[in-house]
Amino acid sequence: MNRTLAQAAAQAVTKPGYVREKGYCQKFVRQILESVYQKKYAPYMKASAKVTAHAFLNAGLGVRYNGQPLEPGDILFKTLGSGGFGHVGVWTGSKVAENSSYHARRDSDARGFRALSDYGEFQVLVRLKDPRPATVTGNNAPPPQQQALDKETRFYLQALYPDTHLPGAFIKGDTLYAPVKETVKAFGFVVVKYNDRRKDMGRVDVRAVPAAQVSAEDKT
Repeated sequence: MNRTLAQAAAQAVTKPGYVREKGYCQKFVRQILESVYQKKYAPYMKASAKVTAHAFLNAGLGVRYNGQPLEPGDILFKTLGSGGFGHVGVWTGSKVAENSSYHARRDSDARGFRALSDYGEFQVLVRLKDPRPATVTGNNAPPPQQQALDKETRFYLQALYPDTHLPGAFIKGDTLYAPVKETVKAFGFVVVKYNDRRKDMGRVDVRAVPAAQVSAEDKT
């Protein structure tokens, strides 16, 4: 899964700087990719979603979708319909982040989330490698009186991590604060090294690996 791309897509729905006008689904996703990978995938981004889908396919970076399970960060291309231009959005784990006339409001903002069932059939799936390192750095949870989640933040977390329960979590600025070990476990990782020497500063460091990749040495 690509949590970094999923998070960038979820943020792009409300973050300034991303195209708001309807009809620019391709540009919207290109901006998301550039925020994570800079110009790495620029050679594959073409004039329309349909042509871009085939560019990824031809490069071996995409596959024909045949009902396989989706993962956060998957890029979903429609090559049929949409006036022959196709359509594209990013699966965040619970919804598709996209630019579409489906969301266009009186303020002309066409960005939004759509349930997969409403998104409809798509033909090409692109799954890029998460650029984040395997090492996870976290922060201790704050005192109970600081743990309240406002409505907007709760929606943001649920959109990114629908199957993750993070008791006591909250966002301050660009940082998610949550109990370290519980958070790491919720994302399917196993803590193999824990350092709380800076706990008095509200910070601890952990090294974690995916549960399926834990070696016998790590388990000891």
